[in-house]
Amino acid sequence: MIVCLRHSGVPVDVLQTYAKLLEQGDATLTKRRELLADQLEVLLNKRHNLDRSINRLEHKIALYDSGEIRARKSYFEEYQILDDQKETL
Repeated sequence: MIVCLRHSGVPVDVLQTYAKLLEQGDATLTKRRELLADQLEVLLNKRHNLDRSINRLEHKIALYDSGEIRARKSYFEEYQILDDQKETL
């Protein structure tokens, strides 16, 4: 599980906390579950933002390919950049 979490970008300090909880045994089952649920939420938020970025890039490339790029409004307005969800770490 620790390798999986590390590959998904979970910070080392969170992994250390998880490992310490594992060492403490079944008394920490609830805390471990909460830690994993919190990390899942962080990853889902990152995925949401990554999906939005991929969609924006695909659209922008299509505008270049079609020549429509000259007639478009600003990137920040078109893609509502300031409305992106902030990532929590």
